[in-house]
Amino acid sequence: MEESLKKSGVASIGALLTALLVTPLEVAKTRLQAQIPTTSVLSTRTTLATYCYCTHYSFSSGLMDHLVSKAQTNLFPTPIEAGSHHLHPDCPVHAPPVKLRGTAHALSHIIRVEGVGALYAGLSPMLLIAIPSTVFYFTSYDLLLSKARKDTPQLAPIAPFFAGGIARCIAATVVSPLELIRVRMQAHANAGGFAYVVKQSLNEGFFSLWRGLAPTLARDAPFSSIYWSCFELLKKNLTNKFIDSEYPPAQIRLGIAFVSGASAGTVATILTQPFDVIKTKRQIQLFSATELPSMSMKSMMIDIVKHEGFGGLMTGLSARVAKVAPACAIMISTYEAGKQYLGVE
Repeated sequence: MEESLKKSGVASIGALLTALLVTPLEVAKTRLQAQIPTTSVLSTRTTLATYCYCTHYSFSSGLMDHLVSKAQTNLFPTPIEAGSHHLHPDCPVHAPPVKLRGTAHALSHIIRVEGVGALYAGLSPMLLIAIPSTVFYFTSYDLLLSKARKDTPQLAPIAPFFAGGIARCIAATVVSPLELIRVRMQAHANAGGFAYVVKQSLNEGFFSLWRGLAPTLARDAPFSSIYWSCFELLKKNLTNKFIDSEYPPAQIRLGIAFVSGASAGTVATILTQPFDVIKTKRQIQLFSATELPSMSMKSMMIDIVKHEGFGGLMTGLSARVAKVAPACAIMISTYEAGKQYLGVE
């Protein structure tokens, strides 16, 4: 129990540092995945994957901009009330005024239009997610891996694959509601504060807070399995290679953890990117979620390929790799350093 508490504390510190460093890249990735494809804006045919209608009026006084909900004003009916569904290319809530072309463009556009603070949209739920998610994830992984290696040593080589997947399923299910809130806060400019987005989400029903859990698990479970398998393999090979190095063992261990974490994170990210795109699209249903039935993961994947091409399944990959690789490296290095300092394995 004492070792588990120490590991939990160390993992929590690493998670907080990681969240502060990578949130801007997470915002850029989410914006890239959330924007409406140009082909859908220009087409008269809408689909559940690309559906959007303008839910707010935008007013500008010259000094500041205001968003007023059509539902709150009761002056004009929404498209749902009027019986007509259509896309609005200039919707101030659902679509940016310009087409975001990549990670760098998304970051520069957000800073220029919304200010630096917008890069940290969703930071509050991100920080709330960091501690419980990391505690469940890392402690579960260590316990499962240790038990597997002790009880079934003949299966030790594949133990990280199963331990990582199971641990991630546990952590993802526990923090899924906070993850949903974070995505919705980051997806659009002026999405609202934490309390407002929570209230809007609860209006859809309590269990709607777990919307997107299936694609989340479809992404996170294989990601975790691939990540830990690659990490343990790279760690073992690099340790054997540098075992007789002239550098201090502690520095070698941290360096190996950093390189192994970044490399394993990159491989796992590329292989699971389509599921990340689907997860984001499933969760981003801010104001029109109750009017539209949900699509299955398979149907949404087919629809994305049909309207955006196979490249649509890899939207936001550069931002996600730029976020995940250093995040994995920082997280696992902090975890290893903390365990060294506290004398636990």
